[in-house]
Amino acid sequence: MQEVAIRCAKDAAMEDAADVRREIHDEVGQQEALAAQAERRINLAEEETVAIRAGIAKLKEEEAELTKGNKAAQLNLRQQSSFAKVS
Repeated sequence: MQEVAIRCAKDAAMEDAADVRREIHDEVGQQEALAAQAERRINLAEEETVAIRAGIAKLKEEEAELTKGNKAAQLNLRQQSSFAKVS
């Protein structure tokens, strides 16, 4: 009788342990999925950052070209102005 009770208690403990292992396994799977999603978001953000930096570099180049053209135009206007001719 005592052996049966011990066996039943062991069986119940083994079932509980198996349930806990399944729960832990499921939780690990969920956490891994969340980590994978986070890594994908990070990769997308890094790609977006690279694209934005490239856009900024292009805008800076355009700004430099426009500034150079503007300075050349200002110089040309000064040279053509009546004040420059009087001096």
